[in-house]
Amino acid sequence: MRGRQARSAVCARLESLGYQHVARRAHDDVFRHAETEHQVALVPYPRWGRRVDILTLESSFPLPAGGRATAFKVDLSSQVHPDGVALAGRWRPEEVVSLVEKHLVPYLQRVRSAGDVLDMLLAGDVRPAGSVAPRVRVQHGYFLMKWWALADRLPAMRALAREVTETDRLAMSKAPWGRTELAEVLWHGRDLPAPPARLPWGPGDQGDARTEGWYSTAGGEPGRTPQEAEVGMVAPGVVLREQGSH
Repeated sequence: MRGRQARSAVCARLESLGYQHVARRAHDDVFRHAETEHQVALVPYPRWGRRVDILTLESSFPLPAGGRATAFKVDLSSQVHPDGVALAGRWRPEEVVSLVEKHLVPYLQRVRSAGDVLDMLLAGDVRPAGSVAPRVRVQHGYFLMKWWALADRLPAMRALAREVTETDRLAMSKAPWGRTELAEVLWHGRDLPAPPARLPWGPGDQGDARTEGWYSTAGGEPGRTPQEAEVGMVAPGVVLREQGSH
């Protein structure tokens, strides 16, 4: 099988799932499901040839506040590797077709919304690129929950957050302005704020904690819980210190 034959076979398989082939850009192919508005871009590296090192499925959905953003990038090598590591696969064309059937087709069959992506992430049925560590799953899960207003998944996200190591938890909680929004929501009982009106810059965007949402004044004690703090409306995740405190 040649690279272009593998490309044709994979594209035909996506079309059989109800995805319309809406664009072709050099080696990339873009599909959209008319019913769910799920849009996917199939991106090989370096190209469809005798070997494919990396194949990524970029999955995007409309945002509640308007516009569209990439919700998840399904890296094929991370789904194949037992630890989720993103390594060059150097797959032959026929191997790519087989791996797409095994790892990408089930994702496309199940995912109809960003909430479905988050459910698969929480269940471990799909992996973030590069790692299966709870820290990485929590960071990406929070991104999905925040930008697509999935507050009903908050209990499951908090359960996953309890698996994060103490070292990682401390690193994920610290920000120049105090405590991160992710930490406030997942470990300190805050409600999930409404999605920002702007578009996210990418899957790592947790929001701009200095301009979007709420803050807490905790008398110079960033570690205090929201129940002990006076709540205002300046910036999410910010713990303001009283004047004169250090």
